[in-house]
Amino acid sequence: MRWCRSRPSPRIAGASLAFLPRRTVLDSVTWVDAKGGRTTVDGQATLDPDGLPATARVEVRKGRLQGTRATMQRQPGHWALRVEIGGGTVIGKLRFQSGAKGVSVLHGEFDTAQVEVAVLTAPTKTLSGRLEAQTTLRSEFRDPGTIADALQSQTRFTVRNAVVHGIATWHKPSSRWVRTEAARPAWTPSRAMWPPRAVRRNSTTW
Repeated sequence: MRWCRSRPSPRIAGASLAFLPRRTVLDSVTWVDAKGGRTTVDGQATLDPDGLPATARVEVRKGRLQGTRATMQRQPGHWALRVEIGGGTVIGKLRFQSGAKGVSVLHGEFDTAQVEVAVLTAPTKTLSGRLEAQTTLRSEFRDPGTIADALQSQTRFTVRNAVVHGIATWHKPSSRWVRTEAARPAWTPSRAMWPPRAVRRNSTTW
């Protein structure tokens, strides 16, 4: 990992960003999660003279989300974000505004298209199908370090051609109940509840 020290920059929501590097480079950086899974990424990020992000890119080289690529580019009035993951994309915009009484607001809108759900839930593959979603997020903060804590988001989604794998069903071919497991067509998540309350006689009650 390489970085270059930034020059003093303006204060944002009462907190100085002068401590952040002007340019950061990640070269085959690996971290291990709580379950021992390893993820290796390459990446690069730069800051503008005002201390706000100018560009960023990340690529997952190894790990559960291998092949995922993300880029962010500062545009007039917003940051354009694009993520390529699971055979689909997440495309959206982030906006930053200075609010009243030293409070700043981060607002985002994202559209997810044709993302394979099984990639997101790996190594478990209970559900497969193509995810379509619209997400909005908002965070009001004074200190940039509290952005995540103050974040609120809302997502409307549908999984197209969804299949639930490994659902246990029961049937009675003769005088005894038999348990079977098989993949079966799934519901449209935006119209039903998960998990099922009961599974009985090859029919599912939601």
